[in-house]
Formats: sequence, C-alpha cells, structure tokens
Amino acid sequence: MSALPERSAEPAGPLMETKPFPSRRSAAVTGFSLALNVLSCLLLVALLGWLVFIVPRFAKIFESFGAKLPTLTRWVLNVSQFVLSLWLPLLMATVGMMAGLIYMSVRSKSRGKVFVALAVLLLVLGLGGLAVMAMFLPLPGMIEAVQ
Repeated sequence: MSALPERSAEPAGPLMETKPFPSRRSAAVTGFSLALNVLSCLLLVALLGWLVFIVPRFAKIFESFGAKLPTLTRWVLNVSQFVLSLWLPLLMATVGMMAGLIYMSVRSKSRGKVFVALAVLLLVLGLGGLAVMAMFLPLPGMIEAVQ
C-alpha cells in the first residue's frame, strides 16, 4: 500500500500571492491628484494660448499709443516673443510635462502627489494672473494720454 503525501493547510502556488486592494482613500487621493493635474495642464495650455495669440495684439495697441509700459508688461511682452520664437520646443516640453504630471498622479504611490499637483496648479494660476494683469496695467496711462 502506498502512503499518501501529507497535505498542508495552506495551498501552494499563486493562489496565496494576492495583492492587497487599494484603500478608498488612496483611490480618492489619486483621483483628486489626477483632476488637479489635468486642470493644471488645461490652464497651462490656456496660458500659452494667451501668450501666443492675445499678447501680440496688446503689443500692437501699446505701440500705436506709444505709452510708457510698466516693467511687468514689458516682461510679459518679452516672454510672449520668446514663446513665439521657440514655439515647437516649448510645445513639446509642455506636452511632456503634461504627460509626466498625469503619469505621476496615476502611478505614484507617494502621499505628496496632491501637494505637488496643488503647487503646479497655483504656479500656473499665478503666472496666468500676472500675465493678464500685466496687459491691463498700462491702460490708465493710455487713457490719460488720450484725454
């Protein structure tokens, strides 16, 4: 008579190799981080569009009035000229940054990804706000010159 092999209480093999389910909190953090990063990317595209299409129109208006421009306005006009001169490398860098931000928000296991997403969002919002404000700073001086 042959002896039966001993059976262990735990099955052997890949059945025991299960990955833990992600918690609801980590899924929510990933979703929130992803939403912030997508919003940052959309705002960055809007900012680049502002610099490429709107700011040059303001530059023509400022030239026609011959007004003395504030430093912030001159800086934004120079940044717009820079973006126009190097639009292709800047477009590729923007797409790469957008892909990296979205990849980070989905794949990163770090808890700091929400803070990174918030920092990027605040940076883009701040730069966009400065660019918009800079275009309207010369208006009081131009109005006084006309009157």
